[in-house]
Amino acid sequence: VTDGTYSASQVLSLIVNVDYLNINVNDVASTITSKGRIGYNSYWQQQGVGLLYKGDGPFLYESSLMLGVSATKVSDGVRGTGSTPDNDFVSLVRVQKIPNVISDFDIDGKFNDNGVSGLNKLNVIVHHNTYAWTSAAEKKYIMFKYVIKNNGVATLNNLYAGVYADLDADGSTYSSNRIGYDASNRMGYTYYSTGTKP
Repeated sequence: VTDGTYSASQVLSLIVNVDYLNINVNDVASTITSKGRIGYNSYWQQQGVGLLYKGDGPFLYESSLMLGVSATKVSDGVRGTGSTPDNDFVSLVRVQKIPNVISDFDIDGKFNDNGVSGLNKLNVIVHHNTYAWTSAAEKKYIMFKYVIKNNGVATLNNLYAGVYADLDADGSTYSSNRIGYDASNRMGYTYYSTGTKP
């Protein structure tokens, strides 16, 4: 912009081809990404809705699939050493909405762990699907499915897979968040230790 004597410029950044999808078809809303993260695509709760229940929340700080065979050989998309999140998973097929065959909202994608260098790489390909339903009996959850393929020549003994989630029952006072385990129902849960939450 100029008027002849004064000139200025401004740079705007705009993401036009996102590699994540927000899911908001039932009581639970979240975001699925092309690189193993759940809730948010980027660091520090950016690019996504986190985890909402009936519009309340977000109840999630970060979440990702984690795969590992030892304490030093782990692939994930959450905080590693220090506070910087790992970028171990790399998109092969961007998440996309596909025709509804399993649920009322079917998503498909694929990634590998090429973000890991050297001998710590597992050399896996993960084909993942996300499903959400709108019926009264199935509107309180979103389902994630992972099919993990060994893409290397070495056998992966004792491979463990799980979803890490830093849940916040109350996002503003994280020190009051607690977790518990109900052995009779084999169920873990998160709760807020002071006050009441919905």
